[in-house]
Amino acid sequence: MLNLLVKDFKLMFTKDKRLSKRILSTLFTIFFMGCFVIIEVYFFSAILTEIKDVRRAPLIFMTLFLFVMSLVLIVTGIFQAMKLFFNKKDLEQLSTYPVTNAQVICSKLIFLFISHYISSIIFVYPLFVAYGQIMYQTTIFYYIGIFYPVFTFFIEVGIALLLVYPFWLLLQYLKKRPLIQFIVSIVVLLIGVILYSIILIAFIDIVKSGEITSLFNSSNINSFEKFRKFQIPINFLAEAFINKRWSRLFPFLLIALGVFMAGVTITIFAFNYVKNVTFDLNKKGKEKKYKQVSQTKALIRKEIMLLTKSSDYIFSFSGLLIVQPILLYLILYAINSIFT
Repeated sequence: MLNLLVKDFKLMFTKDKRLSKRILSTLFTIFFMGCFVIIEVYFFSAILTEIKDVRRAPLIFMTLFLFVMSLVLIVTGIFQAMKLFFNKKDLEQLSTYPVTNAQVICSKLIFLFISHYISSIIFVYPLFVAYGQIMYQTTIFYYIGIFYPVFTFFIEVGIALLLVYPFWLLLQYLKKRPLIQFIVSIVVLLIGVILYSIILIAFIDIVKSGEITSLFNSSNINSFEKFRKFQIPINFLAEAFINKRWSRLFPFLLIALGVFMAGVTITIFAFNYVKNVTFDLNKKGKEKKYKQVSQTKALIRKEIMLLTKSSDYIFSFSGLLIVQPILLYLILYAINSIFT
């Protein structure tokens, strides 16, 4: 089992064999993670300081931040699970190991738990620390917060396991169709730009009016309170850990364990299918007929193929090349509005 965990660790974190690149990658990762935590805690503390005396407002915003972080961890969990369960080289390597299928599944679930717990401690536990400092919580509050990731593991990893196989199938479909992959990348980036523009414009309006505290009026807090009812099941868990209403753990565990068991079941069947069927199919190579074209046309075609040969190139270069003018306009508009 330990050997399997070590193998999964190498699969997830050792992309480059050169020590210098691994050190630089680790340093950059630590730097960006640190920046993210600092910004997250700063905004959370600023909001909580403004509304700490408003009835139920601290719980509302704590639940909102926990819900957002839960969504982020679900997305990262999907990518981790996809690499753990559906990596072709890993599956080929496992076929030579004298281990049972149950041992392989258990080792990957244990790795997901360890990875999820560490990520939650890094990104979520600082919210508990900030909340405890501002709301004058006792020492037991900080101790109880350590166990929060144990409970969220079942719901967040459960949802990730439910979605990982359909997401993997979608990626396999897009890999064979570069044009559709390019269109999907553009749509995803445009949606991100639209959301970014909405947040940026709202921020600019607040800065221009000078009424930052207007975000925390009774009307907006009531809206957040209504939205909190839909943040299931994180709202149950937040009430249990923040307000010590431990009876709320029962509906949370009922939902979380049900989702987790469904996700594990689907992933086991999908894992066995991909392992025993998909990679065992004999792919018949098709003979390609090459047409003689001019040198200029061949060079242009080569450059297009380089830009679209993988999803990373399509998303990071080709897609950003199209949305970059929109982002530039939004940033210049924000700078001009703030300083004028």
